Amino acid sequence: AAIDGLDAPLRIAMLHHHVVNPPILHVGRAAWQLGMRLRNAKEVYDYFLEKRFTAVLNGHRHFGYRYHPAWAPLFLSAPSATLGCRTGAKPYFWRLEIRGGELLSVRERALAPT
Repeated sequence: AAIDGLDAPLRIAMLHHHVVNPPILHVGRAAWQLGMRLRNAKEVYDYFLEKRFTAVLNGHRHFGYRYHPAWAPLFLSAPSATLGCRTGAKPYFWRLEIRGGELLSVRERALAPT
C-alpha cells in the first residue's frame, strides 16, 4: 500500500475489546463502560491513526459491524460464533482477502452448520 507516495506496511490489529462505538450508536471513540472497552481506548485509537493501521478487528460485544471513517482504519466487529449477533443475525465471521501487501476485500461469511 502507498500513502502520500511512501510505501506503508499493511497493519491489522486484533483485539478482544472494542476501541470505537458501533456505528449505530454514534461516531467516535467508545465511551468507558465497565467491562466493555479498553480503559485506554483513546491512546490505542490515536496509536492506530499515527501508525496508519489498515484495519482493527474486535469482538466482545456479540454485535457485528463494519465502520470505516475516511480518516481512520477500517473497524470490524464480529458477533458471537455460538450465539450470533444481538441484532438476531446468525453467527458469521469476517473474511479479509490480502494479496501483495494490500487489503483487497472484506466480506461477511456465515459460519457453516456443524
